[in-house]
Amino acid sequence: MWVFVMSEAMLFGGLFLVYVHARLEHGDAFVDASRHLKLWIGAGNTAVLLTSSFAAALANHYAAIACWTLARRWLAVTVALGLCFLAAKGVEYALEYREGLAPVFGAPF
Repeated sequence: MWVFVMSEAMLFGGLFLVYVHARLEHGDAFVDASRHLKLWIGAGNTAVLLTSSFAAALANHYAAIACWTLARRWLAVTVALGLCFLAAKGVEYALEYREGLAPVFGAPF
């Protein structure tokens, strides 16, 4: 477990350092890009992720005490919330594609 935690700390520590460096070197680009953010999608996805983590923990708890009916129900809630997350990402990516922000082949620039 400690190897996993430390590897995650190294990965995200590096990502945060790159972010801080890019933010300091190219602050104007960050300001311009922030105008394209859809706050309601990000806030909704955060709520969905936190709720799905809670549902997964409950499913795990009920499975550990062999209460299979509740474990299945909470696992179904977790799956449903995962599908909601994917749907929101699809909407977000579609909006970015329409604005010409997606770096994919054929995107309108």
